[in-house]
Amino acid sequence: LQCAKQGVSSDNATIYVTHFPCLNCTKSIIQAGIKKIYYAKDYHNHKYAIKLLNQAGIEYEKIPFSANKIAEFLTKEC
Repeated sequence: LQCAKQGVSSDNATIYVTHFPCLNCTKSIIQAGIKKIYYAKDYHNHKYAIKLLNQAGIEYEKIPFSANKIAEFLTKEC
């Protein structure tokens, strides 16, 4: 969500986060123009945040979290 400060557009972007976004993060995500959220864990999924995401047409999907896969990715040489 820091893209705007750097002059990089986040319109139609996808965001990957550890937990379902809180209400304030949801508002920031909407303002940033992000269109898809992948999250690993539920965390106080606020009903109004869900309503706002649906109204804004933002898709959200819970995905499995694997610490081993992340460690494997981080140790790969680019």
